[in-house]
Amino acid sequence: MQMGLEENKAVVQRFYDQVWNAGNVDIAAEVFAEDYVRHDLRPSEAPPGPAGQAKIAADFRAAFPDLDMKLDLILAEGDLVAARWTTEGTNTGPWAGRPPTGRGARFSGVNIFRVEHGRVVELWNHRDDLSLMQQIGAEIYAGAAPSTMSGSRLSSTTPAVFDLQRLHGVHAQATHRLRSPVRSMHDRSDHVSSRVAPRCRAGARRP
Repeated sequence: MQMGLEENKAVVQRFYDQVWNAGNVDIAAEVFAEDYVRHDLRPSEAPPGPAGQAKIAADFRAAFPDLDMKLDLILAEGDLVAARWTTEGTNTGPWAGRPPTGRGARFSGVNIFRVEHGRVVELWNHRDDLSLMQQIGAEIYAGAAPSTMSGSRLSSTTPAVFDLQRLHGVHAQATHRLRSPVRSMHDRSDHVSSRVAPRCRAGARRP
């Protein structure tokens, strides 16, 4: 029997409440179908099926043990349920091959679930990983991660690597340089005007 919209939303709500917030990752086996399909924007080494979803949650909670996830909204239409969430936590454990930084992060994501007969059979995952990485102090790469560096310069065959805070500093300096000539031109214009105007007025008084 096909479930209604509220029942489908309850399935998804249980996933966030139990698996993510409470850390009862085994509940994933009751939420997801054995052959559910996961669509993700990044590679994953998690096994297929509910066990894979349980591992994803367990690994992330190990990296952010004080994780607190709030469901911002949840919508349902047909067999689809869309949910937007916001999570806060402190990175005190390894995550994505990186050592812990001890920094806190607050980020959001959107998941779309397809529910059949009370189980999730398909999931689309969209998470703001760029903001998460920035907040915990991870390096942001333009292209692949560099393999070799020579002094302060990258080798000619290595893609550029940017520290995001350094990039913001460069942007601020460039903005200042772009604005400086404009101000100097205005200053010169005001200076010229102040010298020319009295002459014009003096010439106007001559017969």
